Amino acid sequence: MTISKREKTRERLLIAAQQLLLEGGVSALTVNKLSASAELALGTFYNYYRTREEVVEDICALLLSAYQRDIDAATAGLEDPAQIVAASSLQTLSMLDSGSALGRLLFETELPIERVIHAVRLRFIRDARAGLASGVFKVANEAVMLSMISGATYAALHDRYTGELPADSLLTVTENILVLLGVAPPQALGLARQSYALQPPRKLPLLATELLAPLSAKAASTLPALETP
Repeated sequence: MTISKREKTRERLLIAAQQLLLEGGVSALTVNKLSASAELALGTFYNYYRTREEVVEDICALLLSAYQRDIDAATAGLEDPAQIVAASSLQTLSMLDSGSALGRLLFETELPIERVIHAVRLRFIRDARAGLASGVFKVANEAVMLSMISGATYAALHDRYTGELPADSLLTVTENILVLLGVAPPQALGLARQSYALQPPRKLPLLATELLAPLSAKAASTLPALETP
């Protein structure tokens, strides 16, 4: 597929934005700095974005698109709801290396990732509810349990980035998630230790030409989202 000059220029701006975020957070995303870092004329910025907030929106869209693609790959071909939740949990928990640039982008740049987190949470809820509907999962209070697991997953992801949670503990976290959903401990242990098509942690920069809708679709600034269950 041929990539247009406009697509490549947008990508240069978003690569520059990721670097500036790592260096100085959201406040570093000025038009002057973005243009200089991308080696573009100052006025070129306004051919793609009106404000810094629109750039931030596309960075969040990159993050979510990458996440969704990796989860799709990790769960491809799986039909058992318990396997799907196990694979998606392991993929989520494995998306960051300790001290990685991607983790810094998520947790240390003041990037407003609430919508990304919300969409990730909706995906987990969708998969968990499929297991509840089929009887694979059994919980006394669905809303409370799903909220607890979503929060625990986010905390584990943060602790993985900071190094407080070693990589070999991610299987245990996944096992415990399945137990909280009503899976018997021996079965949860087996599910967590099955071989899944887990994707390696993503490296920065994330590329717009791979992860965002084409500009011709007029969706470059639209954050992908799942339907609310």
